[in-house]
Amino acid sequence: MEPIRRSMKRVIIPCLALVVLISAYLAISTSAPSVKAPPTPIRSDLAEEYFNQAVIHYDQGEYRLAIEALARAIELAPQFAEPYTHRGLAYAKMGDYQKAIQDHSKVLQLRPQSAVAYCNRGDVYYELKDYAQAIQDYSEAIRIDPQFAAAYVGQGLAYAELGDSEKSIDDLSKAIQIDPQAVMIRATEGYTPPQPCPSCGRP
Repeated sequence: MEPIRRSMKRVIIPCLALVVLISAYLAISTSAPSVKAPPTPIRSDLAEEYFNQAVIHYDQGEYRLAIEALARAIELAPQFAEPYTHRGLAYAKMGDYQKAIQDHSKVLQLRPQSAVAYCNRGDVYYELKDYAQAIQDYSEAIRIDPQFAAAYVGQGLAYAELGDSEKSIDDLSKAIQIDPQAVMIRATEGYTPPQPCPSCGRP
């Protein structure tokens, strides 16, 4: 997510919101602990091997190789959500937003209560400038996990793009209260980075 790089007319509110975040972050010495569900391991050893290879490729910016490895993992373990999650992230990094949406939607078929999947799909809609749809997904992520700071950041930035400064500041302020460190990462990097399997974070 890169609202600061947009035209001056459209970045005034996001810039002000980011200033609020940075000021609040500097004023807080410790971050709130994140809430995580029990990890769900990928039960095929070979699928997990491909998955872990994909994470390495992703971290090195080799998104095409990551996608290829994740496709193999999905072939071996199609019932598990983690490979779809990370392939969606890789597709988004490559700008293939429709395939990213498909993968994040597949995660929601497998895990209807996945706050991360809604947030990830919201990120993609944000990049497509479909801010209303992005807000719907961020809102659902917050409904599922009211302590999900990244979803508040995404929603706040989407509201900023729509010119609703009051809701934008409210969401960003809420996010900084929950987890200031996660907020700063989210504001500068956009997408939640993949985590190594089997500890794949939130549901």
